[in-house]
Order: sequence, then C-alpha cells, then structure tokens
Amino acid sequence: MIQFTARGADSAEAMDQILRRLGANALILSTRVRDGLVEIEATDALPGETAPVAAPVSVTPPSGESPAQRAKSFADLLEARSDWAPAPKLQPAVPARRTPWARSSPSVRVSEIAERLERDFLSPDPAQPGQLMPRTVIVGPPGAGKSLLAVRMAAEAMLADRSLRPRIVAPRLSAPLSEDRLRGWSRLIGVLPERPLIGDLMAQDETAEADALRPELIDLSDIATATPDLVAALARPMPTEVVLVLPAGLSPRRSQHEAAPWVPLSPRLCLSFCDRQGPDRAQMSALAEAGLRLARATQGSGVIDAISRPDRAQLARWLQEEACEDDKHSAEVRI
Repeated sequence: MIQFTARGADSAEAMDQILRRLGANALILSTRVRDGLVEIEATDALPGETAPVAAPVSVTPPSGESPAQRAKSFADLLEARSDWAPAPKLQPAVPARRTPWARSSPSVRVSEIAERLERDFLSPDPAQPGQLMPRTVIVGPPGAGKSLLAVRMAAEAMLADRSLRPRIVAPRLSAPLSEDRLRGWSRLIGVLPERPLIGDLMAQDETAEADALRPELIDLSDIATATPDLVAALARPMPTEVVLVLPAGLSPRRSQHEAAPWVPLSPRLCLSFCDRQGPDRAQMSALAEAGLRLARATQGSGVIDAISRPDRAQLARWLQEEACEDDKHSAEVRI
C-alpha cells in the first residue's frame, strides 16, 4: 500500500499530482487546507486490501483537457468545497473610473442627455450665419481665440452680403508691445484693423451712429482689465451683441468661474477649439447651470467656414465621442 500527500494551490493541481503518482484507482483519505495550500491525502489501497494492478496512466492529457476535467472522477470523494481555500481575486492596478455612461445603453443615454442639453443649453435665438448687429463685443479669457473669432465673423458676414464692410476694432490701453496677429489675420480678408486707445473709442461713442453696412466687431484682447461695466458702456450707444468665447475642454469649475462675471450681460456663448477636443457633458451642464446659452462653435485654424451653429445632432456627436472615450478607458483599465 502506498500513501501519498499532494499539495497544490487548488484541488485540481493536487489531484493532478495524485493521478500521476497513484493512478486512476487512487482513493482519497482526507482533504484540508494548510498555509494557503490544498492538501489531499490519498492511497492506492485501503488497509488489509491488496493493491490492484492499475493500468498504465498516460501523463499526457487528451488534447484540450484541463486538470479539472481529468480529476472530475474524484469529485464525489472530496470533502465539501466550503472547506477549501477561496481562489484569490485579482484586482486591477487602477480602479475602473465610474462614469454616468455606465447606467444605460449608449444610444439611450446619448439621446436623453442631448435632448436635455438642447432644451437647457442651446441658444433659443442663435444669430444666422453672416448676420451681425451694429456692434459686437467679444470677451473671454486670454488665449480663448477672441481675435480670430472677430476675423472669422467679419469674413462670414462679407461672404453672406457683399455690400457689408465690417470694421474690426481692437482698442488698447497703450502702444502694443506684442506681435499683432490680428493684423495678419485681417489682411487675409482685406480688412485693416483699427487700434484706438480705449479712451478715444469711448469718446467717439458719444457721437457715434449705427451703420448697417459697417458693423463693428470689437475685440477686447488687449484690454486685460476689461470688466462687464466697460462692456455695458460699449453696448450703450447702439444695438450690441456680446459674445463670450471659452475654449472647449475647460473643467466645469473653471468654465463657471470664467462665465460668472459676464452672465448679467446675457452674452451668446461661443466654444472655441472644438476640433481639438469637443466639450464634454460636465462642461456643457456647468455652463447651462451658469445661465449661458451656446450660439456658436469654432474649429480648425482657417478663417473661412470655421464657425458653426450647434444643434441637437452636434450635441449628440460630442456626447457620443465622450462615451466612446470612457468605454475605451474602462476597457484599458480592465486589461
């Protein structure tokens, strides 16, 4: 009689050792867990019995057969599985990011959120392509794309109505000390920008009259201390549209911080750099909560055909891109 104790990380590994040592007619005497390993004690014959002559056991298993399948004949001889050590659970190095997209199917959630944003975020009266008020004042944080938007709006208006000759006005506090990119962009459409001192511009407004054929686009990029009070003063002499430019991709907190001072002026919102990264649901929801309405979006680096008027279909595309990025991130974490 041969008595053999097999040890393994799980019962299948231990039984595989018994198969190889004692053959298919081995008898299980006991099963226990010790120091995290499964121990199975087996013998080839009970005491007082003559060990049967076992047929040769093939060490090489049939093709595609796992150790658990080879040991299936011993299942009724093993003790209850509750006595065995539980298999270790492997956790990802980085926990999966929880996102609101995980609550429903992609098509349903995108449609529902797009419908809500269409109601709460899109401008109910967006300006038509090429339509300009007698005066448009463009505000926003540095680097948001205010100067380029002024040139793009002028080009759009000139293409829509050949009789228009928009004026691009970039007031300053003193002599400009940096490269005048506005002048370079304006030359592309044949418009020479005006660079008056802000005090002179305010003085001219006392006698200024609206000219339908020469709408003004005022770019406040060089007025770092521009305030809502200054913009309100510029809007007083004639019908004025205030445009707030914010880059797509800002965090919700930063978006609300940049928007808060201008909300009392009811500006139309323009999201810039939408070709680099479309706005996500969190940013759009934060801007909607702040009381802003989206009227324009810009993309690319050109001047012509670079302004779009977002609709529900565009909102759905942005949301779908975000959902795909979240799903891709979750898959990478699971791997």
